[in-house]
Amino acid sequence: MTHSMPLKNFQLTLSILILIVVVAIAISVAKPVRAETTLSLTWSTSSFVPPNYQGKALATQNSRVYVSALVNQETKNLKFHWKLDDAWQNYSSGLGRQTFSFSASQWPGYSHRIYVEVSVPGVENDEIIATASIEIPVVNPEIHIYQTDPAKTWPDLFGETGITARLLAGSSNRFFALPFYFNIKKPTDLLYRWYLSGQDTDLSDATKPQVFDLDITPQTVSGVKREIMLKCNNEVNPLERVILKFNVVVE
Repeated sequence: MTHSMPLKNFQLTLSILILIVVVAIAISVAKPVRAETTLSLTWSTSSFVPPNYQGKALATQNSRVYVSALVNQETKNLKFHWKLDDAWQNYSSGLGRQTFSFSASQWPGYSHRIYVEVSVPGVENDEIIATASIEIPVVNPEIHIYQTDPAKTWPDLFGETGITARLLAGSSNRFFALPFYFNIKKPTDLLYRWYLSGQDTDLSDATKPQVFDLDITPQTVSGVKREIMLKCNNEVNPLERVILKFNVVVE
């Protein structure tokens, strides 16, 4: 009798331990395994580009930039914590907040760094499941000059500052100015002033100020060189402007 009680206690203890192990294994097997989270960032900006331009609009100072976090799972139960450069953006962070926007404030030639943490909310601490970052460069507005109508075709770039074009005596020439990356709502927000050899000119069509016509007389001597300069200002923000110069030489 004295030997049977310890044996029964041992058997009971062993049974309890086995039951605990079985339950633990069952729980671990039943626990869902979260798929690996993939996270990437994309961005766009409000700066102007021509309607038929196939490239990406770039950010300029004061333009609005929109960043989206792309996650391979349902986002409404995920928390997004955004950081702009060195500052956490608490007011733009939270559950399901997978998009973030800001006004570019860096000077041209610099960039903004966007960082985001994606987490699963917990009772005490959030579990961070993915992070991502991206650099968004800030550029100057640009003006490109074309010799064919860019509304009809997308031609190669004709000129930029310092470029020399060769024209024939007796020819009629038309130059088209296309703006890129200005902070404007419509093209008519831009003011164009054309200069020929340093003199203000009225050779452009008032209804199409971005177009400049230049006729070369048949008597023009070969080798004559003229400078064309375009000043383009944002009427809404006069500090946003581009000055572009190029040369024409008669052959």
